[in-house]
Formats: sequence, C-alpha cells, structure tokens
Amino acid sequence: MAVVQITIDNGCDGCFKKDKTAREGVTQITLAGRTWYLCEEHETKFAAQFTELMGEGETQ
Repeated sequence: MAVVQITIDNGCDGCFKKDKTAREGVTQITLAGRTWYLCEEHETKFAAQFTELMGEGETQ
C-alpha cells in the first residue's frame, strides 16, 4: 500500500487536529511564542470564543 502525504504550508491547525483535513490557513494567532494557523471557519469560531473570554479589545 502506498502512503500519500500532503503538505500545506500554513495549513489550518484546527482542521488538522479535528479530522486530519488539510485546509489552507487564512490567518495566524501568536501567543507566548507559539503560532497557530486557522482557516476562515476556525478564525470565526475562535474569534467569537476569544472575544467572549477577553472582551471586545481594540479594532484595527
């Protein structure tokens, strides 16, 4: 049996963690020297959760 490996630079860490799906990341979050890449769906999901925890913050 052949093994196929797909590599996507800056792939969505959320999708890969959830079900090993390779989706391109559209944004990155860096905290305490660690960086995660997120697809559009996970960006929206985590932004809502982070805003709920930390408040509105500053807009750019």
